[in-house]
Amino acid sequence: MNEQVKIQAMRAAGVGCVLMLILIALLVFMLPTGALIDYLTLAGTWVGGGTTFGILMLAALPPLTGAIFYYFWKWVLK
Repeated sequence: MNEQVKIQAMRAAGVGCVLMLILIALLVFMLPTGALIDYLTLAGTWVGGGTTFGILMLAALPPLTGAIFYYFWKWVLK
């Protein structure tokens, strides 16, 4: 694959990661603490855990979004 396509895909991955971090920051700073913990607990119970699982899922979103953007952009530029 062309090296230029990989570089552009990496830039797109960075943009995706930053967009997700901005979204998470908005949610963390705009939601009341009790509601945020309730949402994280709810997300964690969906996968069989608790609040910790919800927090880990939230932490995994930026790299996951970056990977999705990377592979999508490589596919688009084929």
